Amino acid sequence: MPATKNILMKIKPILVKGLDDSPINSNPWLSGFTDADANFSINIHRRSNSNSTRVQLYYRLEIKQTYHKLDTQGNKISFFPIIDTIGKFLGVNVLSRSRTSPRAKDKEFYSFTVIAHNKDSQMKLIDYFNTYPLLSSKYLDYKSWLYI
Repeated sequence: MPATKNILMKIKPILVKGLDDSPINSNPWLSGFTDADANFSINIHRRSNSNSTRVQLYYRLEIKQTYHKLDTQGNKISFFPIIDTIGKFLGVNVLSRSRTSPRAKDKEFYSFTVIAHNKDSQMKLIDYFNTYPLLSSKYLDYKSWLYI
């Protein structure tokens, strides 16, 4: 046991920093968040009124509405301020969704979503991910999405 105590005494406590309120496009935070909770999709539709095909690109980020821990007053902490900041950066609306679990019929889940579906929001993402690249296999999804 003395060896363990020796090791533990050498560990420095983690310094808790305040909330980072710097602009999203000034750091790689959104890349990490995207690696964890976002996806890129390509939808191909045949137009009903012509023989042409429509290709639509989407970036979708979805998070649950509340954090799993309570604040110091015992209230649920909302993720809305974070997702709203991302929505404003992309120039898109924040959507709210509820769904019932197929396995547990009485359990409902609530989430916030931002979807980059227009050219302006997608160009912001391209500029951002060119500066702060994705680090997971999602990078390959992004590259596929990028070259459509």
